[in-house]
Amino acid sequence: MPEHIVIDLRTPADGWREVDLSLLEERRATVPSFPVGLLPQAWADWIADTAASAAAPADYVAQSVLAAVAAVCGGGVQLQVTAAWFEPMILWQALVGDPSAGKSAGLTSMRRLLWSLEDERVPAEGRNTPDTTRHRQLLLDNADLGAIVERVETNPQGIAVWRDMSSCWLPEAHRREERNVWLQAWSAEAVTVPHEVHSLPISILSTVQPDTLLEAAEGKDAAIASRFLYAWPGVQPYRPLAGAKAAGNERALYGLRRLSRLAGRPYEPFFLSVGAAGVEALDAMLARLHPQRLTTEGVEAAWLGKGPASIVRLAGALALLDWSMAGSSEQPAPLGREQIETSYRLWNEYFHPHAQAVFDLALPTDFQRRVRRAARWLRNSGETLVSREDIRRKALCQTVDAAQALSVVLELEQLGYLRQVRHEEKPRHRPAERWEINPALTAAARG
Repeated sequence: MPEHIVIDLRTPADGWREVDLSLLEERRATVPSFPVGLLPQAWADWIADTAASAAAPADYVAQSVLAAVAAVCGGGVQLQVTAAWFEPMILWQALVGDPSAGKSAGLTSMRRLLWSLEDERVPAEGRNTPDTTRHRQLLLDNADLGAIVERVETNPQGIAVWRDMSSCWLPEAHRREERNVWLQAWSAEAVTVPHEVHSLPISILSTVQPDTLLEAAEGKDAAIASRFLYAWPGVQPYRPLAGAKAAGNERALYGLRRLSRLAGRPYEPFFLSVGAAGVEALDAMLARLHPQRLTTEGVEAAWLGKGPASIVRLAGALALLDWSMAGSSEQPAPLGREQIETSYRLWNEYFHPHAQAVFDLALPTDFQRRVRRAARWLRNSGETLVSREDIRRKALCQTVDAAQALSVVLELEQLGYLRQVRHEEKPRHRPAERWEINPALTAAARG
């Protein structure tokens, strides 16, 4: 009886699932937009109005709001989870986007508000005195670590480095001494550079172009990259400027003033604790995160490892933003279940996929590189059927063993690039396993 070959139809239509061709293009996969609705209403309105007026993605404007909380509070606010677990109100953020994607426009309004707050913090009689001005400075665009440390010494609460440049900048990791200082700065720890500094709270907001991301990633190990929260919105639809409402800048400045007055100093900070219900919710989130970390590798695994700290810091930022507009004379209440769960959603549903997109492009693991390389070979090969050995020998040039090649094949099958050929009847001799190549790849090769 002749052998019949059938295709395993486990997916709709012709049996092929939709393929994400970004694997072939060195471009990031589709990512979600910033969930503005998770922020307090007053700030959500400010973000929406500012984004519309500036013709900038709301993602970038929202990042400026979170960065403003870090700039104003810094080491002056400590988030207390347990008797031994504290997190400073420090954030490291990287805004990724092509030239003219709206990164600068998305930051301008908040930068101006923070400059206004800086002016208010300097007594009128001392505004022309450089020493007095440095004592009240919130933002710094100088990337030199020595200059940053010097400025922090006159601003014990900390400093926020805002780098909105055409060239990409991330903290240096290739020099061991500077690397260690930067890592300690993320936690507002004491450093010796060369003399001892009691606390070094440094927040970062840096813009990054995708084309320079690979270059920027060179020398940046997982320890540096894992501490950043990434935002990489896609191309935005055109929005007419007519009808855009003016953002409530005065109210936003009022909120920043309240946060500035609340924050203490690293040696005498304001402590914002996580309440019992918040700790219970955080436990549930961390239990969910633990197995995910065990099945992830490379820089993404390190990023997930910083998840607990990032979730707590984001929860603190959300709670402080809410309090800043409340108008109450009472101090912020302990973080509860709602703040922790909202923070986890923001971190898991927004920041995680954006981080994955960045890591896939700039810091892929060896396995990801193999999968991309094999996917491109499939597109260009002209073949319709392949075996594991084809992938091992032709696509990967015998740089892997049979088991590693099979892992790549199975991943490509999972992604919809391949589909295993099934034999309707059991043959006398075990045939070599074959996989059919998705016809969509042929179309992609034709352009």
